[in-house]
Amino acid sequence: MSLPVSFIIYFLLLCYTHYGFIGDDDLDGPLFVAILICNMSLDAAVVTVFTGLFGGVKPLHRFSALWGWIVAAVFWLFCLSNVVYFRQFHDCMDLTLIGEVRNFDILAESIGALVRAGDIVVTALYFCAFYFLAWRRQWRRLAWMRLRYFAVLAVLSFFGIYGLVARGTRNYSLEVFAFMDEGSISSSVIIAEMFGLTQLTAFNLYHSDMNRDATDDDRRFMNNHRERFMPLEGGALSSGETATDTVAGCAKAVGKCNVVFVLMEAIVSDAVTAVCSGDTVMPNLWRMARGASYANFNMRSEVHNGWSSDGQLIYMTGLLPHSRKVVVSSFAGNEYIGLGSVMKEKGMQTAMVIPTGGHIWHQDRMCRAYGIDSLYAATDYGEVDDGILMDYAIETLGKLKGRPFFLTVLNMTTHTPFSKQFGKRLKDFHDDKLPKNKLYYYERANFFDFHLGRFIAVLKKEGLWQNTLVVIASDHHVGGEWSGDNRDPIPLIFTGGVSFGADAPNAGADNANAGADLHAICQTDFYPTMLGLFGTKQKWRGVGSSIFSADKNKLSEEEKQTMSDIIFETDWFGLK
Repeated sequence: MSLPVSFIIYFLLLCYTHYGFIGDDDLDGPLFVAILICNMSLDAAVVTVFTGLFGGVKPLHRFSALWGWIVAAVFWLFCLSNVVYFRQFHDCMDLTLIGEVRNFDILAESIGALVRAGDIVVTALYFCAFYFLAWRRQWRRLAWMRLRYFAVLAVLSFFGIYGLVARGTRNYSLEVFAFMDEGSISSSVIIAEMFGLTQLTAFNLYHSDMNRDATDDDRRFMNNHRERFMPLEGGALSSGETATDTVAGCAKAVGKCNVVFVLMEAIVSDAVTAVCSGDTVMPNLWRMARGASYANFNMRSEVHNGWSSDGQLIYMTGLLPHSRKVVVSSFAGNEYIGLGSVMKEKGMQTAMVIPTGGHIWHQDRMCRAYGIDSLYAATDYGEVDDGILMDYAIETLGKLKGRPFFLTVLNMTTHTPFSKQFGKRLKDFHDDKLPKNKLYYYERANFFDFHLGRFIAVLKKEGLWQNTLVVIASDHHVGGEWSGDNRDPIPLIFTGGVSFGADAPNAGADNANAGADLHAICQTDFYPTMLGLFGTKQKWRGVGSSIFSADKNKLSEEEKQTMSDIIFETDWFGLK
């Protein structure tokens, strides 16, 4: 076997993989190109060493060809999985999510719907190259010695990456070395692009098992904030809070009230209020916001590593996502006190309609953890399209009608990336001052808004509107598309027939600048707000604060994160 040829083949596969990562983005100058070359050299050298690891060890050398094929096949699977994953989710695959490859039932019931012709061509060339150029040649006696050269190359590439990153970030090299312990460098894409797949794998393994027993310090910290684990006084809104008797009455007679929670994918406040090519981008949502009981366009996104799954987690549990790990992959087996279980205590049916397969991101397991009894996934209706999704959500309303229900609906059309024009768009937006991907985003938002309007119309037609609290929120900001690392504000809207009244704080959005005047809130404020509205006596109140009351014991961001991490790592709610 020829190790140099193997190295070249691995390197070329990595070129294809990283091309998938960066997509249509422009390379950020020669420095970024040099970093990419170094991290691909590191990855290819490491895999080459593993390929020939047993080649010179007797009696294992007779199995060297088989061992090499296994390594080559596993590496191909990891690279192509990342290509497909990034293409759909604009992110690199966490090692703990490698099993998600079998769950790519998003666009169809098989991964075949996500594979492109280029993937097939690259796969064919990859394995043919190994057969004809590398694997027909057998090991020689000094093959083991030749592995030294690739080990040295890996070491040189490793230091080259850190030297270049240090130069680009103007940090000392030793500071950059600490990236595994820096919460600020937690994105899989950043690690994969800047440090390579080898170090991404090392990062994943380093944080693979963060479950632990609760310590005395943990108990002391939690005891210092024991008000977070106490029922709301009286189990309902107090007279000092600003909601009217209408909402307080809803809290006391919640059995007669439905809740529809529309969790929008990556809708920022700008998209709701924007006018492009003479048209409002999201006319239905903007109309609802202007007449809503409460509309705030100044909510801060608090997502971390899992993005969409993290947004879902925040709203459903009142927790911040874990600072290092993707919760749905690392802590899916934990016990939680979720919004679904709260609503079930009020006698409601609980259901969720999602635009993905039921297994991806462990949606089935997490829904059970949140207290959601019925999960309707993409494999139930065959495609991912907000029009089809809303048709199914309307059908689900019919299944739930007759008893109070809590229904959550997620959409997908506005998921990143926005590098291409959406084929089912309803309008073509043009503005020379805006980047293309933002115009494409507006077209997707407009498409979703149209079908959201259809769903709301059915609620009214079926007589459900008057007895339903409709909550509309965004799961997170839009990152990296045109705003860089800025977390643009996202909206939170309470509407429907169950209203708060005119004296609620910031009730309604009466003009296009209303969002700028509203007090800042956080995603974690949603959970305690819902507890207050529904008068629950649930002992867990979340790390946030109700937007309708002044919280004298408001947690700092550091305290929020510390409490959330302790709850995840120790399975706090599961402790007996």
